[in-house]
Amino acid sequence: MSYLVYNNDSIQCINRHIYTIFLFLKKLKVIIQNLVEILAKFSMGERKPACHYIPPDFDPSKPARRCKPRNGQHQVRFMLPFSIQCDICGDYLFQGTKTNSRKELVYDEFYLGINVYRIYLHCKSCYAEITIKTDPKNCDYIVEKGATRNFEPWRKLQLEQALEEKKKCLGNVIQQVEESTVDTQREMDQLRELERLRATSQKRDRANLENILKNRDNNDIDATLTEEDKKKLETFEKDKQNFVKQKNQFMPTKLISSNPFSKNKNNSSKSLLSYGDDTSDDSSD
Repeated sequence: MSYLVYNNDSIQCINRHIYTIFLFLKKLKVIIQNLVEILAKFSMGERKPACHYIPPDFDPSKPARRCKPRNGQHQVRFMLPFSIQCDICGDYLFQGTKTNSRKELVYDEFYLGINVYRIYLHCKSCYAEITIKTDPKNCDYIVEKGATRNFEPWRKLQLEQALEEKKKCLGNVIQQVEESTVDTQREMDQLRELERLRATSQKRDRANLENILKNRDNNDIDATLTEEDKKKLETFEKDKQNFVKQKNQFMPTKLISSNPFSKNKNNSSKSLLSYGDDTSDDSSD
């Protein structure tokens, strides 16, 4: 086996090389940092100058000028909402195909204040012009010119139903008048029936639980009484009524204040005493 023997000179040489490599890496780090800072200054966001010219008559409150579209049309990227067939070449444009198109406002057509737009596009094969129009009433689109929609069977049915309804409305005016008279007569009959029910409910006494129980108890008592007891009750009720009449005749006309918080407490007590004396005198007489 061979062993490596290092002298002091060789060790010092190795240390020098390591130190030089360390210094080189340190300088390289500083250079890289400087390059990063320089590149950050000249990045994509800083290509254009940060300062712009502001004229002396600039007014920020006024809106900036907008470039008006040519012929009132805007360039838009449109995606077909359904598949269509070109009328000239017979080629199909399927749903979801993207086309460069032009959009304009249809000034003569509105639906409940919603604008209607017309879209111009071209066929992919023959470059023929196709126009599509928005339909806000049915939340759909209408192929206006240059192509036909592949699948829309419900539209014909809707148009036929609308025409039939118009014909019925125009031809059956007499029937509408008769139906309106029948409806008014039905309403009058209903009002009369309601008035009759209200009158009967007002006349009818409402059932009260206490009165029902009292009547039941009285009926039970009457069933147990004899004829003599009934005569005694009648005489007792007559005497009671006569006593009440006599008492009402001899009642004083002066009213006694029943307010316990009144200031004239002595006067009220005197009036009560005098009332007791008067009654005692009457009884003695």
